[in-house]
Amino acid sequence: REVKMKEILVNKEKKLKLSNCIQYVFDPKESKTESKIINQMVNCIRSKGLKQIGPLITHTTVCIENDLPRIQIAYIMQVSEDTIKINEPYAFSREIYEEKCLMAEFRGKNDCIQIAYQKLSVYAYEHELKLRGDNYTVYLKQDESSSILAHIFMPLF
Repeated sequence: REVKMKEILVNKEKKLKLSNCIQYVFDPKESKTESKIINQMVNCIRSKGLKQIGPLITHTTVCIENDLPRIQIAYIMQVSEDTIKINEPYAFSREIYEEKCLMAEFRGKNDCIQIAYQKLSVYAYEHELKLRGDNYTVYLKQDESSSILAHIFMPLF
């Protein structure tokens, strides 16, 4: 019996362009779950009469706070309009554009996605590329069995 090998494909020289983005920066001190945040974002978008375009995206950054590293996660959804007024706790960006990124395509269980981030880090090291330190994860597909298809972008200096 043949066993299908799992492979995480890496592309260099990829661009990431997101348009009309509503963002919510998650504060770990909050007691909100990811699903609650996403539901609230979807409700906010609907209440403005907008349509969500494309998948959920997360932007993860490491910030320094009181000399300690802290992970900051922003949830991003693209919408159908570019001239909207949005209130706190949301922010609106007409465009997010990253010129040079490494990109990995990950297919598998959501709890194994960390392997794709690690593969990009190893790839950057082996090819002497300098990562900026943040990443964007575009969740293209998710099914009931918690299998996902995601594209992970890591901007380069």
